[in-house]
Amino acid sequence: MSSPHHLLIRADAGGALGIGHVMRMIALAQAWQERGGKVTFASCRCPDALVEWIREEGMDHKKFGDVVMGSAEDLMSCIQLGVSEQISWMALDGYCFDEDFQKNLKEHGFKVLAVDDYGHCEKWHADLVLNQNIQRRDADSESLGKSFLIGPQYALLRREFRDLDISRSRETGMGMKLLVTFGGVDPTASAVKVLHALNELPPMNLEIKVLGGPANPNIPALLDGATRSPHHVEIVSSSNDMPLLYSWADRIISAAGSSCYEWLLFRRPGWVTSVAENQHAIVEAMLDQGIAEGIQSLDLLSVDELGRKLLHWLENPVHQQTPLVDGWGALRVAAAMSDLGCWVRPVDFETDARFLFHLANEPTVRSAGYHSAPIAWDDHIAWLKMHIGSENSCLMLVEKHGKGPIGQVRFHRCDEGAWEVGVSINPDSRGGGNASQALRLAIRKHAISEEPTEWIAHIRKENRASQKLFAKLDFVIQSEGGEDQIWTLRNESKRLF
Repeated sequence: MSSPHHLLIRADAGGALGIGHVMRMIALAQAWQERGGKVTFASCRCPDALVEWIREEGMDHKKFGDVVMGSAEDLMSCIQLGVSEQISWMALDGYCFDEDFQKNLKEHGFKVLAVDDYGHCEKWHADLVLNQNIQRRDADSESLGKSFLIGPQYALLRREFRDLDISRSRETGMGMKLLVTFGGVDPTASAVKVLHALNELPPMNLEIKVLGGPANPNIPALLDGATRSPHHVEIVSSSNDMPLLYSWADRIISAAGSSCYEWLLFRRPGWVTSVAENQHAIVEAMLDQGIAEGIQSLDLLSVDELGRKLLHWLENPVHQQTPLVDGWGALRVAAAMSDLGCWVRPVDFETDARFLFHLANEPTVRSAGYHSAPIAWDDHIAWLKMHIGSENSCLMLVEKHGKGPIGQVRFHRCDEGAWEVGVSINPDSRGGGNASQALRLAIRKHAISEEPTEWIAHIRKENRASQKLFAKLDFVIQSEGGEDQIWTLRNESKRLF
């Protein structure tokens, strides 16, 4: 397997900054790791709990100490760390990383990803600029070129939001379940005001969970509001399972920060407001596009007025009509940062069935297999339904940045520890290493999820291209006879990771 590349993530958290910059960078870091890479975080400030989380994820963390964020000292610390750690990419998530900061990193030979939320730079010097937000940008496609990753399809969601069945059975009951979340710090005490407004509503069989966050200074006020509430209120000071909370909720009240893209994945009705200036445009876009209801700032309303608005929303919620977030944004961004841009994900029946049908019936794919007759649509659908979700099968779609689906990798259990593997790529995407990168990523992902002892590939003797492909990934011929060769790869972690 290829040597991993090293990513340095420069992001800060705590106080008025909140924790959103670091949290979404953890998602990118996880996707980078899944490609076999190494990750180091660097911060001028970051709460100890977040640093511990980063290290538990198998990533390193460096503190720059008493350094002004975005200063010349900050830049020099990044450069020195980048040189000493042989960094290939630097990801900058913070509004202090201006044009000169990016330009200097580029001049020292680093590739740069810059995260943008509201256009804090007039000119960008990064290789890639990521803006995952919903609001439209006033820029023409010519000026954007291929170096901008724009829109919620690139929303950075952590690993726990991936491979997630959002239609899984939910706890049911007679009451309405409401989740209130304003980030890990909530510097404006917005959750307190929302809870006070909800407390003014008449009893309506309302069950409320308020996520306070481990660094939230408003926990005492929230606990006091909970004791005075006519509703059933629970203050959640921290959660290690945000998907479980979103799945539990019927409605969400939220700040318009990065966490919006988490609950938008679950397609719950939302009510949003901004707790920082850079969130104003997100609130405006969500209201204009009918994605959620809310208000630009809670300062515009008294507690009584806020209560009336929330009551109207609870009785007449806005439902998200089309899915805006699919959970794969971090994998897309990590792929865009790679040389070939391939990435893999589990097959989705609704979105992938048609593509896989055409791929399976592509003439060169049929001729390479053991059964060359065309596959009927009904047979294809029956086969997909049998294998998607089966504990004995694992189907992965291969996508390429800027191109979409290009192929598939499939695994089928042979016995307790051995799995048969097969790969097929569209003819117009063959060559150039797409198949080997896709297969490598799929095997790495499969090794983590299923812990197989070995993979087995059945290859026809005349199929030189497949033999060359599997040999490149360290498969070896175990046996051959008739028209068939059997190639195997043992699951040896040092080689795979």
